[in-house]
Amino acid sequence: MQIFDPATLARFRRIRRGLIIAAVVLAFAAPTAVLLGAIGSKAGWFSLTLGFDWLAIRIAPALALIAAALGVLALVAAVILPPRRGAAAALFAVALGGVTFGALAQWRLQAMQAPPVHDVDTDWTSPILFSPKLMVARGADSNAVESNPTVPVSAYTRDTAGQSVAAINARTCPGATPVILVVPPAQAFARAKTALGDAHLAFVTDDPVHGLLEATATSFWFGFKDDVAVQVRPAGAGARIDLRASSRVGLSDFGRDCRLVTRLRKALAG
Repeated sequence: MQIFDPATLARFRRIRRGLIIAAVVLAFAAPTAVLLGAIGSKAGWFSLTLGFDWLAIRIAPALALIAAALGVLALVAAVILPPRRGAAAALFAVALGGVTFGALAQWRLQAMQAPPVHDVDTDWTSPILFSPKLMVARGADSNAVESNPTVPVSAYTRDTAGQSVAAINARTCPGATPVILVVPPAQAFARAKTALGDAHLAFVTDDPVHGLLEATATSFWFGFKDDVAVQVRPAGAGARIDLRASSRVGLSDFGRDCRLVTRLRKALAG
């Protein structure tokens, strides 16, 4: 027995077709928004605020969630509405939307769990201050570079607001310690320069007289910039190398600076 008259049935089929098309289009749009945000931010087509905060963090998850929801409705319609067609496309939209939303949610969760800091130094009792040349390169709108930075008050930092970055570094970045080498300072400086070059950082300052190297790391995705300073000093019969890394934007660097300093320290100590 036919439940609906032909006209009503045709209307429901058009609705089903629209649901399937919308679900598939939005399912593809979600990862495309992330990719566009990553490429556009790095290429300078638009700001990191638009590319990361909006396209990747806000818009893409919403598109993925809507795609999955529409896909579920389309799948139900494909199963119960004769002729039963479009189930594969609807299921694809549900899968792609769900996977995209899940991946972005996991990414956001990991970012939220990262320490709310964007600055790492191997010796906060005598932190490295960036040169005027590097500060100009960072720009007036970049994060401040201070001798004793503290975590600002915000909704994201309820448990850590007011704490010193030095204390947080000590808890969360065990690799941020000075490197002591039993080689002359000039040789240690050359090793530090090689380590920065091998890490594909762009040099800003190369001052062997004062034992100072400064360089900038640019992330593959979104083009986040983190500035690094390396100070080489005599230490007894050898040399001591300290490092500082600070991201230009964002309350949290999602652990990038800790990983960068740890990787460079390992290269220097090896």
